[in-house]
Amino acid sequence: MELGIRAGRLFTPHEERTDVFVAVEAGTIQSVEPFRRELPTQVKTFVDARDSIVVPGLVDLQVNGGLGHNFRKAGGAQRHAIYQFFLRHGTTALVPTLVTDEPSALAAALSALAEDVTGSTGILPVNSHGQDTRATWDQPEILGLHLEGPFINPERRGAHPVRHIRPPDLPLARELFEAAHRRIAILTLAPELDGAMPLIRWFADEGIVVSAGHTTASCDAVLRACDEGLRLLTHMGNVSDWPHRRKNKAGILASEPGAVGAFMISDRLRGTVILDGYHFDPRLAAVLVRLRGPQSMALISDASYATGCPPGEYDDGLVPTTVHPDGYAYATGGGGWLAGSVVTLAQALQIAVQKGGVALRDAIEMATLTPARILGIETRKGRIAPGADADLVFLDDQLAVTRVFRCGHEVARPGETKEAGRL
Repeated sequence: MELGIRAGRLFTPHEERTDVFVAVEAGTIQSVEPFRRELPTQVKTFVDARDSIVVPGLVDLQVNGGLGHNFRKAGGAQRHAIYQFFLRHGTTALVPTLVTDEPSALAAALSALAEDVTGSTGILPVNSHGQDTRATWDQPEILGLHLEGPFINPERRGAHPVRHIRPPDLPLARELFEAAHRRIAILTLAPELDGAMPLIRWFADEGIVVSAGHTTASCDAVLRACDEGLRLLTHMGNVSDWPHRRKNKAGILASEPGAVGAFMISDRLRGTVILDGYHFDPRLAAVLVRLRGPQSMALISDASYATGCPPGEYDDGLVPTTVHPDGYAYATGGGGWLAGSVVTLAQALQIAVQKGGVALRDAIEMATLTPARILGIETRKGRIAPGADADLVFLDDQLAVTRVFRCGHEVARPGETKEAGRL
């Protein structure tokens, strides 16, 4: 056996176990069993992690870039640096995300990013040269692409540039899907807009996760969209409505559950939340977890291109962004809108537990197994079990990342290399 790890505390995440031995061969977990003294002699490399919390590799469904580079324009070397940054911080699988832009720019960016996709349901783990790239262990597995816009509601645009927002357009959406070499994994749109339902139905039929976001949709509109294949809410509570008052046909301000209310009502929906301490009050996370369970909510970073950069002003040519010393990013001169976050998924997990009061096992599930379930890859990602990929993260008692293993290989630790500089 190539690798054996003795974990003092391990989350599968279905259960917590203590003093466990994990055996790895050819990048795959072979066994998870109680530690016995003779086991270390049966492996080539033994790692003693009795002082660590061992969890599955983190899976992030929404990453916009990092180190000052947006995936919209980043070249291959820049993308690789971004991927390595997140890998060192515990994200062993991620979905690069593109926000609203002009169609030609989106098509070009999707085409370039498609080269990086290494695995997802219905997506072959090969590059354009026919080479299997799943075994690449010096970067996270790229699970597909997330297209967030341009079919969103201008009233809930957030930091998205209003000039590029478009009504739902199925021919255009299909062009973008082909430009991405059919490697879009998640599409975020506003389901209340005219033309949204045919688009939802078509993408759902293609096996794409269709998500509601940047939306003013009523609860009923979201539930109707579920009938067509909608299955997710993107960054719940941010540019999507909570229960509120809305005028009915009689002009009375009646109760309206909103998009988040639809999540609370329907078990057909899962949702993602940005727990950076600014987008979503972490105290609400534990309440929603108690209501729907950790299997229904995924933590995301929604990391902006300024993640990993020091405080200051940055400009990617689309969304000028200011990073505040307190640890958040906002659209420069953009009316107070947050512009993604500047946290990693591991930091979001810390915030969920330490500020939100979410149980540690639940928070781990929300950052690992739940996003894997959303993409339909839960047999090999998001869990520590025989047959799963050997993507493992070691945490200390404060839930800070100390070591990361990708496909059974240890990667550089956080802070070992220079990560960011001002543009």
